[in-house]
Amino acid sequence: PPWSMRGSHAGLLRNFFSFPNSQVWLAYTAGLPQLAGFSIGSTLSTESIEFCGIPDSAGALQGDYHLTWRAVAPNQQGHGLGRRLTEVRLLEAQKLNCRRVFVSTLHRNLGTLRMYEDMGFVACGKTHIAGENVLFEHVFFVKQL
Repeated sequence: PPWSMRGSHAGLLRNFFSFPNSQVWLAYTAGLPQLAGFSIGSTLSTESIEFCGIPDSAGALQGDYHLTWRAVAPNQQGHGLGRRLTEVRLLEAQKLNCRRVFVSTLHRNLGTLRMYEDMGFVACGKTHIAGENVLFEHVFFVKQL
């Protein structure tokens, strides 16, 4: 959906699905065939750690889990859907016997920054991720399971 791709390039999703155990969860608006949000997550490999831009200082290891992409439609934000999509990823990581979960968000996305901190994630680094004609500053977080 266009609301989830601001500044991203088209091949990004294809790359995310090439990672081990990659899965997408979709959330639809109740009673309507309208996508309300989604999340993509996978276990980390050496290749995906580098591709996702996780800073070396974060200490990500192969076999940790990464919530690769979580997006909520603008008209659905502020109702707990982002939190629920994140909780689903935490459960998935536990099922896969991962020790830690990494997430990131834009440094200016204050609502998501607060949500991750409220959920027990701890900031572990910053990096710049290239979008289409722009660099995005991301803050990475980690949560021990």
